[in-house]
Amino acid sequence: QIFSSFFSPGHYIAYFPVEQVSHIQSELMQPNSQGCLEFWYYMHMWAYVDKLKLTVYVNESGSLRSLWNLTGDQGAVWHQATVYYTSSVQHQIVFEVARPKLDDGVIALDDIYTSCSALDLTTPAPTTEATSPPPSSMDCNFQEGLCNWVQETEDGFDWNRQMGGQLNEPWLGPLYDHTLKNDYGFYLIANMSDDKTGETAVISSPLTISNTDVCIRFWYYMLGPSVGTLDLILETVKFSVNRITGGTGFIAIDDLSVTAGACEDHNPCGFESPSLCGFESDVTDDSVWLCVDGSSGHIDHTYRAELGHSMAVLGAELQKPEVTKLLTPEYTSSTESCLRFWYWLSAGTSDSLSVHILRNGELDPALWDLSGAPSHSWEVAEVTISSPSKFRVAFRAKLSPNPKSFVLLDDISIKSGACSATGSCDFESGQCTWVNAANGVSDQHDWIHIDGHFRGPLVDYTTHTADGKFLLSLSQINTRGQNSRSVLISERIVLTTDSCLDFWYHINGSDPGILRVLLDSDATEQDVLFETRVTGNIWKNASITVAKTKPFQIHIEAQAVKEGFIAVDDIRLTQGPCEDISVESGVFPGSDFETDTCQWKDISVGQFVWQRDKNGTITANTGPSVDHTTGTELGWYMTVEASHGDHNSYAALQSTAMKDASNECLFEFYYHMFGEGIGELKVFLQEGQRKTPLLWMSGNHGDEWHRAELGVGRTHQVFTLLFEATRTYSELGDIAIDDISFLNCNLPGTYRSNTPALISYS
Repeated sequence: QIFSSFFSPGHYIAYFPVEQVSHIQSELMQPNSQGCLEFWYYMHMWAYVDKLKLTVYVNESGSLRSLWNLTGDQGAVWHQATVYYTSSVQHQIVFEVARPKLDDGVIALDDIYTSCSALDLTTPAPTTEATSPPPSSMDCNFQEGLCNWVQETEDGFDWNRQMGGQLNEPWLGPLYDHTLKNDYGFYLIANMSDDKTGETAVISSPLTISNTDVCIRFWYYMLGPSVGTLDLILETVKFSVNRITGGTGFIAIDDLSVTAGACEDHNPCGFESPSLCGFESDVTDDSVWLCVDGSSGHIDHTYRAELGHSMAVLGAELQKPEVTKLLTPEYTSSTESCLRFWYWLSAGTSDSLSVHILRNGELDPALWDLSGAPSHSWEVAEVTISSPSKFRVAFRAKLSPNPKSFVLLDDISIKSGACSATGSCDFESGQCTWVNAANGVSDQHDWIHIDGHFRGPLVDYTTHTADGKFLLSLSQINTRGQNSRSVLISERIVLTTDSCLDFWYHINGSDPGILRVLLDSDATEQDVLFETRVTGNIWKNASITVAKTKPFQIHIEAQAVKEGFIAVDDIRLTQGPCEDISVESGVFPGSDFETDTCQWKDISVGQFVWQRDKNGTITANTGPSVDHTTGTELGWYMTVEASHGDHNSYAALQSTAMKDASNECLFEFYYHMFGEGIGELKVFLQEGQRKTPLLWMSGNHGDEWHRAELGVGRTHQVFTLLFEATRTYSELGDIAIDDISFLNCNLPGTYRSNTPALISYS
């Protein structure tokens, strides 16, 4: 512990408004390749919060290098921070605080340590019970260098040793290594961004093990729309990467190990050993499951390579429709276990795959089944299984003879404990069945499974701690200057009733990105369920009713911009439509805006907003000089000022949530659109995340108020009404509204017709 003279029990060090910038520093410390600083901080201030700043530096021979910084009010609570760093020379840790000279507010520090109990400085031990093989001279985690691996001299470019803390953008390399799992651990990386097709980067090591079989283990990370290839070549042992023209992205490797003997299949089983992990075809079937490699035309899931293996039933091998079962080894009784597997089901309408428990030769009803929903790549599924006695799991494939029909299985595992509910995950133990889309045109960087010690929110939503896990998309512009997005995909879901999708999201940044939720029931069609740009340094909730439909997948898409991040947590899919118990039936919020905005709220993003005003706007000769309610300069209305924001901006004014409107419900208001270069005024009926346009107007309507009456009609969900206004390049035109009211909306009512009311305005 450093600064010990300040931190006796019950005390802390604090900075009060004496000077604008202040420093404290540690004693002189020795070089450290794996340094870790842990401390608690308190930052609270009522005014000028943007001037409140705490920065941590390392002082190396008089040169300050920033390690960590935070700006703004963090609330009246203590927060913990962990900072990893390296320094090759003697150094000091420096804390710098900056704030304005005011009487309120404080920055405080406590419990500062220069060794972190959570920091694991070694490669994690294997999870198997077998004794670990002795290390070889070829093993390397790259924390201290290349070990016994050398750069080839006759290749086109080199691998680089790098750590995530050196990066500003996620497409320049992994933001953390595999060994330490933080941004100060090292790995090897090859940058693919070049125009020289066929250029290679090669590292090699002599093979020092004389056995016939050797097992080479390594972790790799490949990201980019055209990232090239990674090859493992057994001459000596070489890792080679190949560039392609116009390539973008990178390939990284970490934690290499080489041991004598063939690699063993672990849990999950990837079918790479001759034993097939004890799996076998049911001898009572007429056809069998085949262990195939990439030469069959089907790439496995484990290695995604031609030499990788998976289990398959191929329609090209069948003479007639067949039912074929693949059986796991026999297991003892189980109260609850989670079966996880990857599958690929072809497009045949009669093809199907189902999962059953097999006990005493009898097949139980299906626990999971899928048909009529072709896969376009490998997909994941989880099933909770239980049995009071010994059992096997049976994968039952039904397939017709067709050269294009097939069923594939790979990477099957069983672990104790129930699976997460379908489509649900709190991300504390992994990503459940939510996976990143394959990199391509629609997906240019991945969601990252991370905690609050990294970038993004300081805490997750589940545990409200920095150690809690969530999924993070770093919102950036890619190397081609285009908006970059991440796409997260659920398992394939089959609903028997309408269900509620509920999740928490966190969007932050000066120029926020867009978070979308889409329902994908067909490769050619996607329905938008939810879309938002709303930012704020808090977790927000969204609930969406998902209608019963054919098998579908949910896509959560974060579309990036220049700065900021988007995070999601606690995704839940539960039976029954979403309920909004806070919405009172039969309450419809009219307003004349004379005293306040009533139950109408501006939800605009940026400076172009709806505001309550009177007697014209700040731009000369624009805006109403009188309101509609009183007809005087003293009356109030809602308006948008065209001199604010830019020409791409839109302002949004939303009502409170309503429900149980009659079939004859009408929405009435008065509008004023006057000046040059008037933008557009739109009115939407919003049910969940579906927006139905009721009115769309533009242009100069003169210096007078006009009445509009719109049909709302009977709605089957909670709904809101939304005014959206846009602006043009001109600053000489404004849009205003006044005297909002609802007519004939309360139940019961006289239902003359089920057809929507006509839109009319004058």
